[in-house]
Amino acid sequence: MLLVPRHVHVLAGEVHGDRILTTRRRRSALLVGAIVAAGLIYGLTIWVRIDRVDADLAGSAGRGTTYLLIGSDRRADIAEADRPRFGSADEVPGERADIVIVVNALSDGTVRALSIPRDLVLFRQDRGPERLAPLLGDGPGAIADALCNSLGIGVDHLAVIHFSGIDDLVDLTDGVVIEPSGTFLDRQSGLLVKAGRQRVDGRTALAYVRARHIERREGDNWLPDPEESARRGDRALEVLRGLGSAVELGWSPWHDHRIAWAVTDAVTVDDDMGIGDMMSLAEAVRGLRGASVESLPVLVRNGDVPTASITASAPAAVQRFRGTEEPPPACSTPTLLSGTG
Repeated sequence: MLLVPRHVHVLAGEVHGDRILTTRRRRSALLVGAIVAAGLIYGLTIWVRIDRVDADLAGSAGRGTTYLLIGSDRRADIAEADRPRFGSADEVPGERADIVIVVNALSDGTVRALSIPRDLVLFRQDRGPERLAPLLGDGPGAIADALCNSLGIGVDHLAVIHFSGIDDLVDLTDGVVIEPSGTFLDRQSGLLVKAGRQRVDGRTALAYVRARHIERREGDNWLPDPEESARRGDRALEVLRGLGSAVELGWSPWHDHRIAWAVTDAVTVDDDMGIGDMMSLAEAVRGLRGASVESLPVLVRNGDVPTASITASAPAAVQRFRGTEEPPPACSTPTLLSGTG
């Protein structure tokens, strides 16, 4: 019988144990690598799903980052059941800006926002007067150009928010909180809400944003409320604020996936916007909840095609938004503020 020294058995056991440990480490490394690779592939998939548009943006050249948020209600995106009320893409072709909001986010977390009426008459470079809403038909960059040339507001990045995607996103966040000043009815958008703070689902939030023929309940009567009808920008901002505070990730991978999928369906961004910019934009939208928000003071002229022009207090509102008296160099002579329009 061959006798093996004790220390040889010990060494053999150590070698065997080292091999097991090495194998486990390799498997763990492979597993971590697979998880990271899957995460990168998923992130790339989400990133590729976001629609992008070419836009030549002047930049804010000031404090923080300025985002242009445009709400679009393309008839092509409207559900079949709603087309008798809002019209089909054949009846209302193209794309119009229903909501225009500029948001300035500072590095200290401060957020300012200015709502621009869709009927405001603006001037692009070397162009005549044009209403804001139809400019989206020439691309969101046309609106950025008009804001720069007319109001001296330079934009760093832009995002077009398609209203049809808000419905699903609101429902995924279990609704958003709104606070109407009265009991409102809009027979065309399907809106019916009571006065006061309340949580609403996606369909109601969408009707709240789309409403432009609002009636207010006074006793037993429904009376037209043109002032509330004209506050579409304020109501859209109210819903965006609610979404900003309601969208939270980390509940579960499936929940996060559905949120990401809904966001990519609802948003188009400029082609220079990177991942960091997207994250900053998301934080800015979340910051809208406590932001200082103004509506650009305008005088509306009603008619078959309503138009609006700025009032004497508009330049001060623009300066408060920018945080500086001087516009960016690329927007150095704003036609409306300088009186040259």
